[in-house]
Amino acid sequence: MRLEVIFFLIRAVGAAFVVVGCVGIGFFKSSEITGRITVLKEMHRLLLILKGEISYLAQPVPEAAAQAALRSSGRFRQFFQEIADRLYEKNGDTFAKIWCSCIDLYFGDCCLKEEDFRLLYNIGENIGFLDRQTQVQALELYMENLKTNILYLSETAAAKQRVYKCMGAFFGLMAVILLI
Repeated sequence: MRLEVIFFLIRAVGAAFVVVGCVGIGFFKSSEITGRITVLKEMHRLLLILKGEISYLAQPVPEAAAQAALRSSGRFRQFFQEIADRLYEKNGDTFAKIWCSCIDLYFGDCCLKEEDFRLLYNIGENIGFLDRQTQVQALELYMENLKTNILYLSETAAAKQRVYKCMGAFFGLMAVILLI
C-alpha cells in the first residue's frame, strides 16, 4: 500500500512538471511576440533619428550613426556605435556590408523573424553611398514598411499570445494523459 502511494506521488509530481514546463514554453513564445514588437519599435525610432541627422543636420552617415548610438541604450547603442566605428575606420567595406554584419552580430540571437531581418538588411542597401535626398527617401520608405509591420504585429499580438498560452497548456495536459 505504501509503495503504491509513493509511485502515485512520483507520477503526480512528474505530471505537474510536464504541465508547468509546457505552459512555460507557451508563455515564453508569447513573450517573444512582445519582444519582437519592442525591438522593431526601437529600431523605427532610431531610424527616425538617423533620418533627422542626415536630412536636417546634413550629417554624414558615420556621424548620424554615432548620434543614434548616443540616443539609445543596450544592444541598439552597441549596434549604432559599431556601425559608426567601422565607417570611421574606412577599411573598404560598404555600408550595406557593415550594416548587415552588425545586424547579425547584435540582433541575430533575438526574437526577430526572417521577414524582419530581410527588411532590416534592405535598409543598408540604399544608405551611405547615394546623395542625401535619396538616402532620406530610402529611410522614409523603409520606416513606413517597418511601421506597417509593427501595426500588423500589434493588432494580432493579443490573439497569438492567447493561442500560444492555450496551446502550451493543452499540450501539457495531453502529454500527461498519454503518459499516465
